[in-house]
Amino acid sequence: MRLKNVILLFGIILLSAGPVFGDSESDARAIAEQTITEERMALAIALWEPTIVSGLTKMLDERHLVVDDLDALLEMFLDEFRAEVVHLMREGIFTVYLDIFSPAELDGIATFYTSAAGQALLRKSPELEKAGVEVSESISNKAAKRTGPRFAARMEKEGVRVTSDATLLDWLIDFFSR
Repeated sequence: MRLKNVILLFGIILLSAGPVFGDSESDARAIAEQTITEERMALAIALWEPTIVSGLTKMLDERHLVVDDLDALLEMFLDEFRAEVVHLMREGIFTVYLDIFSPAELDGIATFYTSAAGQALLRKSPELEKAGVEVSESISNKAAKRTGPRFAARMEKEGVRVTSDATLLDWLIDFFSR
Protein backbone atom coordinates (compact mmCIF):
# COMPACT_ATOMS: atom_id res chain seq x y z
CA MET A 1 0.00 0.00 0.00
CA ARG A 2 1.28 3.44 -0.81
CA LEU A 3 1.82 5.98 1.97
CA LYS A 4 -0.93 8.22 0.61
CA ASN A 5 -3.44 5.37 0.86
CA VAL A 6 -2.29 4.43 4.36
CA ILE A 7 -2.77 8.02 5.54
CA LEU A 8 -6.19 8.19 3.87
CA LEU A 9 -7.26 4.89 5.47
CA PHE A 10 -6.01 6.04 8.89
CA GLY A 11 -7.99 9.29 8.52
CA ILE A 12 -11.16 7.39 7.60
CA ILE A 13 -10.78 5.10 10.61
CA LEU A 14 -10.30 8.07 12.95
CA LEU A 15 -13.29 9.93 11.55
CA SER A 16 -15.56 6.90 11.70
CA ALA A 17 -14.74 6.40 15.38
CA GLY A 18 -16.57 9.62 16.22
CA PRO A 19 -15.29 12.83 17.71
CA VAL A 20 -11.98 12.61 19.49
CA PHE A 21 -11.81 14.78 22.56
CA GLY A 22 -8.37 15.65 23.70
CA ASP A 23 -8.47 18.35 26.30
CA SER A 24 -10.80 19.68 28.96
CA GLU A 25 -11.66 22.85 27.07
CA SER A 26 -12.59 20.92 23.93
CA ASP A 27 -14.66 18.49 25.98
CA ALA A 28 -16.44 21.27 27.91
CA ARG A 29 -17.18 23.17 24.69
CA ALA A 30 -18.49 20.00 23.00
CA ILE A 31 -20.75 19.24 25.98
CA ALA A 32 -22.09 22.81 26.03
CA GLU A 33 -22.82 22.68 22.30
CA GLN A 34 -24.62 19.36 22.67
CA THR A 35 -26.66 20.31 25.74
CA ILE A 36 -27.43 24.00 25.21
CA THR A 37 -29.57 24.26 22.10
CA GLU A 38 -32.32 26.62 21.05
CA GLU A 39 -34.79 23.75 21.32
CA ARG A 40 -33.74 22.99 24.91
CA MET A 41 -33.78 26.69 25.80
CA ALA A 42 -37.20 27.22 24.19
CA LEU A 43 -39.16 27.02 27.45
CA ALA A 44 -37.03 29.58 29.27
CA ILE A 45 -36.91 31.87 26.27
CA ALA A 46 -40.68 31.59 25.79
CA LEU A 47 -41.15 32.87 29.34
CA TRP A 48 -39.16 36.02 28.47
CA GLU A 49 -40.81 36.70 25.12
CA PRO A 50 -43.97 38.49 26.36
CA THR A 51 -41.83 40.88 28.41
CA ILE A 52 -39.51 41.52 25.47
CA VAL A 53 -42.39 42.07 23.04
CA SER A 54 -44.10 44.39 25.52
CA GLY A 55 -40.91 46.38 26.07
CA LEU A 56 -40.16 46.76 22.37
CA THR A 57 -43.76 47.70 21.59
CA LYS A 58 -43.77 50.27 24.41
CA MET A 59 -40.48 51.76 23.17
CA LEU A 60 -41.87 52.14 19.64
CA ASP A 61 -45.11 53.66 20.97
CA GLU A 62 -43.27 56.15 23.20
CA ARG A 63 -41.27 57.33 20.21
CA HIS A 64 -44.38 57.41 18.00
CA LEU A 65 -42.74 55.00 15.57
CA VAL A 66 -45.03 53.05 13.30
CA VAL A 67 -43.72 49.82 11.83
CA ASP A 68 -45.45 48.43 8.76
CA ASP A 69 -45.09 44.82 9.87
CA LEU A 70 -44.67 44.81 13.65
CA ASP A 71 -45.03 41.02 13.89
CA ALA A 72 -42.18 40.49 11.40
CA LEU A 73 -39.97 43.00 13.26
CA LEU A 74 -40.66 41.37 16.62
CA GLU A 75 -40.06 37.87 15.25
CA MET A 76 -36.78 39.01 13.69
CA PHE A 77 -35.66 40.47 17.02
CA LEU A 78 -36.72 37.33 18.91
CA ASP A 79 -34.82 35.12 16.44
CA GLU A 80 -31.65 37.10 17.13
CA PHE A 81 -32.37 37.13 20.86
CA ARG A 82 -32.80 33.34 20.93
CA ALA A 83 -29.51 32.83 19.12
CA GLU A 84 -27.70 35.20 21.49
CA VAL A 85 -29.16 33.51 24.58
CA VAL A 86 -27.97 30.13 23.33
CA HIS A 87 -24.50 31.55 22.58
CA LEU A 88 -24.18 33.23 25.99
CA MET A 89 -25.52 30.18 27.83
CA ARG A 90 -22.99 27.95 26.07
CA GLU A 91 -20.16 30.28 27.04
CA GLY A 92 -21.37 30.45 30.65
CA ILE A 93 -21.94 26.71 30.98
CA PHE A 94 -18.60 25.99 29.30
CA THR A 95 -16.88 27.83 32.16
CA VAL A 96 -19.02 26.06 34.77
CA TYR A 97 -18.15 22.66 33.31
CA LEU A 98 -14.44 23.49 33.47
CA ASP A 99 -14.83 24.58 37.11
CA ILE A 100 -16.79 21.61 38.45
CA PHE A 101 -15.67 18.60 36.41
CA SER A 102 -12.26 16.99 36.28
CA PRO A 103 -10.61 16.40 32.89
CA ALA A 104 -11.44 12.68 33.14
CA GLU A 105 -15.09 13.46 33.95
CA LEU A 106 -15.34 15.89 31.04
CA ASP A 107 -13.87 13.26 28.74
CA GLY A 108 -16.40 10.67 29.96
CA ILE A 109 -19.34 13.05 29.62
CA ALA A 110 -18.29 14.16 26.14
CA THR A 111 -17.85 10.53 25.09
CA PHE A 112 -21.28 9.66 26.52
CA TYR A 113 -22.97 12.40 24.49
CA THR A 114 -21.49 10.94 21.29
CA SER A 115 -22.86 7.48 22.11
CA ALA A 116 -26.29 6.22 21.00
CA ALA A 117 -27.61 6.52 24.56
CA GLY A 118 -26.22 10.05 24.90
CA GLN A 119 -27.75 11.10 21.60
CA ALA A 120 -31.10 9.61 22.67
CA LEU A 121 -30.94 11.54 25.93
CA LEU A 122 -30.20 14.77 24.07
CA ARG A 123 -33.03 14.17 21.58
CA LYS A 124 -35.52 13.40 24.33
CA SER A 125 -34.38 16.06 26.83
CA PRO A 126 -36.98 18.68 25.80
CA GLU A 127 -39.72 16.07 26.28
CA LEU A 128 -38.23 15.06 29.65
CA GLU A 129 -37.98 18.68 30.76
CA LYS A 130 -41.59 19.37 29.79
CA ALA A 131 -42.73 16.26 31.65
CA GLY A 132 -40.66 17.35 34.66
CA VAL A 133 -42.46 20.70 34.72
CA GLU A 134 -45.83 18.94 34.51
CA VAL A 135 -44.93 16.53 37.33
CA SER A 136 -43.66 19.44 39.43
CA GLU A 137 -46.89 21.35 38.93
CA SER A 138 -49.00 18.33 39.77
CA ILE A 139 -47.19 17.57 43.02
CA SER A 140 -46.62 21.07 44.40
CA ASN A 141 -50.07 21.41 46.01
CA LYS A 142 -49.91 17.87 47.36
CA ALA A 143 -46.47 18.52 48.84
CA ALA A 144 -47.64 21.77 50.46
CA LYS A 145 -50.66 20.03 52.02
CA ARG A 146 -48.52 17.18 53.36
CA THR A 147 -45.85 19.56 54.65
CA GLY A 148 -48.26 21.76 56.63
CA PRO A 149 -48.99 19.41 59.54
CA ARG A 150 -45.31 18.47 59.94
CA PHE A 151 -44.37 22.13 59.80
CA ALA A 152 -46.96 23.03 62.46
CA ALA A 153 -45.81 20.20 64.74
CA ARG A 154 -42.22 21.29 64.38
CA MET A 155 -43.12 24.92 65.15
CA GLU A 156 -44.77 23.79 68.39
CA LYS A 157 -42.01 21.31 69.29
CA GLU A 158 -39.15 23.74 68.65
CA GLY A 159 -41.02 26.69 70.13
CA VAL A 160 -40.59 28.79 67.02
CA ARG A 161 -42.06 32.23 67.57
CA VAL A 162 -42.53 34.12 64.34
CA THR A 163 -44.82 36.61 66.02
CA SER A 164 -45.38 37.92 69.51
CA ASP A 165 -49.13 37.76 68.92
CA ALA A 166 -50.20 34.49 70.58
CA THR A 167 -53.52 34.50 68.73
CA LEU A 168 -51.80 34.80 65.35
CA LEU A 169 -49.30 32.09 66.30
CA ASP A 170 -52.14 29.76 67.32
CA TRP A 171 -53.92 30.55 64.07
CA LEU A 172 -50.74 29.76 62.03
CA ILE A 173 -50.24 26.44 63.83
CA ASP A 174 -53.90 25.58 63.36
CA PHE A 175 -53.80 26.59 59.69
CA PHE A 176 -50.77 24.45 58.91
CA SER A 177 -52.06 21.53 61.00
CA ARG A 178 -54.93 20.93 58.59
